[in-house]
Amino acid sequence: MDGRMKKVTFGVVSCCLPLRLAQTVAFSALPKTKEPLNISRSVLVIRHGETDWNNQRRVQGTTDIPLNERGINQASACAGGIISTLHSTLENGHSKTPLTVYTSCLKRARDTGFAIARSIQAELCTDSRLNEWDLGNLEGMTKADAAAKCSGDWDVFKQWCNGAQISYTDAAKHISGNGESMDDVRQRSVACIENLIEQAPDDESTIVVVTHGGVLGQLLRHATMQNKFSGNCHFVYRKAQNACISHFTVSMTESGGKWDIVTWADTSHLVGDAKPISAQYGSTA
Repeated sequence: MDGRMKKVTFGVVSCCLPLRLAQTVAFSALPKTKEPLNISRSVLVIRHGETDWNNQRRVQGTTDIPLNERGINQASACAGGIISTLHSTLENGHSKTPLTVYTSCLKRARDTGFAIARSIQAELCTDSRLNEWDLGNLEGMTKADAAAKCSGDWDVFKQWCNGAQISYTDAAKHISGNGESMDDVRQRSVACIENLIEQAPDDESTIVVVTHGGVLGQLLRHATMQNKFSGNCHFVYRKAQNACISHFTVSMTESGGKWDIVTWADTSHLVGDAKPISAQYGSTA
């Protein structure tokens, strides 16, 4: 946890001493030894619940829009979905329920994360590296307006969930208005989650993260890029709807993290008033 992170325990805000700093302070007098890095964790990544802007087909980016009524219902449903998933992993030999839920600083993700944290009796911790893709001039526009008025930026953004099929050129393009590129988002979000894995207690086998569609799309891209080079990227992934749950495994070694997709964008926990109805970001229609 670096300076960008704070810990929230159901309304009580406290500072988090970075784990590595704490270790440095506690053990600075001891001889330094370095054990080979070999860590594997399950990572559950949840997209936040629905907002009015989702429903209005409006580009959100870093604009801080709250959950709407359906989004609140979806956050509660996500909590149930995470509990079911955790029970499954525990039955398969994993050791214990996560102590912390990590989330974007934006309220739509934070409130989704709070519902999950409360349900599993975990702390809530925010990290800005999990924030949504900064979409510059596109933010606040409807999808139709964005496609008509900012076609170059729209052509990049509409590929948000295309995985390894995105060209290196498009992935490096920054959205106008001081926005980020896909590569910016991928690098910061992957670094965040891999840091969390390295810092997690040995017996905490599952990391729970609540974030945004643009970030989730770049985690998909990161995993499918690795699998593309190993010859395993062979199909198109569906768009990640609000409040979906995706399951990755990440294995950390000295050479970096190896990401694999276990399940992608599951919405089976979303029924009744929590069922997603907002439009996809893949077209202007």
